[in-house]
Amino acid sequence: MLAVNEEIAAEGELTSKDMPRLHYAGRYDVSQIPIIRAITRRRPDVQSYDLAMEPKAMAIHPWGKLFISAGDPTLKDAQASALAKCNSDPARSGRDGGCYIYAANNDVVIGERRMSPK
Repeated sequence: MLAVNEEIAAEGELTSKDMPRLHYAGRYDVSQIPIIRAITRRRPDVQSYDLAMEPKAMAIHPWGKLFISAGDPTLKDAQASALAKCNSDPARSGRDGGCYIYAANNDVVIGERRMSPK
C-alpha cells in the first residue's frame, strides 16, 4: 500500500520502473533532464545551455535543482563552479546529500554519478 498524506494512492504490489533519464548519456537535450519541474525546464539558461560558452557544466541535486557555470577557464573549473553553486544552495542548507555533475560541455554525464570535477 502506498499512501500520500492521509489518502491511499495505490494498493497491491508495487513494481519498480526504469527511469531512463537518470542514465541518459549523449548530447545535451533539455527534454532528457530528470527530476526537474516544468518551471525549471523553461528557465532561459536551461533552455539555451547547449549554446552557452564553453567550457561549461551543469550540476543537479536530487531535489530537482540545477546550477550552471559557463565560460570558465577549464572544463574542470566549470564543473567545480557548478557543483559549488549547487552544494552551497541556501534553500537546502546541505540537506539530502550532495550534487552531481549532469553535463560537461554538451555531453550528459549523469550516468557516471560524479560528485567531483573531472
